[in-house]
Amino acid sequence: IDVGPITTPTFEQVWSMLRNGISKAREGEWVRAKQLDPSITKGSHIPTLEELDELAPNNPFFMMESNGHIAYANSKAFALVGITDTTPNPAEARYAKTPDGKLSGRLEEPPAFNAFLEKMPLPTAAEVSTS
Repeated sequence: IDVGPITTPTFEQVWSMLRNGISKAREGEWVRAKQLDPSITKGSHIPTLEELDELAPNNPFFMMESNGHIAYANSKAFALVGITDTTPNPAEARYAKTPDGKLSGRLEEPPAFNAFLEKMPLPTAAEVSTS
């Protein structure tokens, strides 16, 4: 799901595009999104784990920012890859936490993405051509 600022210039449009894409996924199917840019998307904020869980309650969800340094995942995705509140950070990366030490849903730097990318099936040719 492409949620870049050209196609979705407001955060409301980002969330609408995501809801629409997620509604088409089968239960349990990975849902991927890309190109989020909170720095220029009007009304944007950093998505929380709770928001991501509400957005995709029945699917593992993974979304990359356009900068390639930040990603987000919901609880289903974290569970599938085996990352918990106590999982150590990878070298030169971070599983961001809330002030009380819980996963926040934010992944910082590519080494934090690897476990997710390894678990996700590769996109089909049709998915690549329409995204």
